[in-house]
Amino acid sequence: MTVLSSVMQILILPLMGLTQGVQPLISYNYGAKKNDRVLKTFKFTLIAGMIYSIIFCLLTLIAPQIFTMMFSSDIELIDYTSNALRIYMSMSFVLGAQIICQQTFIAIGQAGVSLVLALLRKIILLIPLIYILPNFFNDKVFAIFLAEPISDFIAAATTVLVFALSIKKILKKNLSYA
Repeated sequence: MTVLSSVMQILILPLMGLTQGVQPLISYNYGAKKNDRVLKTFKFTLIAGMIYSIIFCLLTLIAPQIFTMMFSSDIELIDYTSNALRIYMSMSFVLGAQIICQQTFIAIGQAGVSLVLALLRKIILLIPLIYILPNFFNDKVFAIFLAEPISDFIAAATTVLVFALSIKKILKKNLSYA
């Protein structure tokens, strides 16, 4: 789990850096009521984040040994962890969209929405899935590893849906405060 969590952090930290870097741009333009710039910056960030997360996901699926060998030279551990990493990271390609939409909510003054969406992935979904899924699989460890991609996918789909349904309303309301 330490290796899996560390590899997940290697994916997430650059995405967080990217979003934290553009937050002032989005916030400034949102405050200046330049919604076209807000959307343009969001779209650029989303494309960059998705490219990164898709490439990272593909690497973990195609060559997980690259990552596991960073943490151990034990062949047995590398083999086991490589297989587990494929399961654990199988839906990580969606995290670019999830993190960028969630962080954009912060930049446009919707921190409460962002907090709920952040809690959704690791607290509301992941922890219950870790306890529920082993009841449906003979391989209990596999079930626990499977909880992560299920949580990632559901949280990302929810975040993107909430963002898509609310961004136009938020931006329209922003202009009405002029």
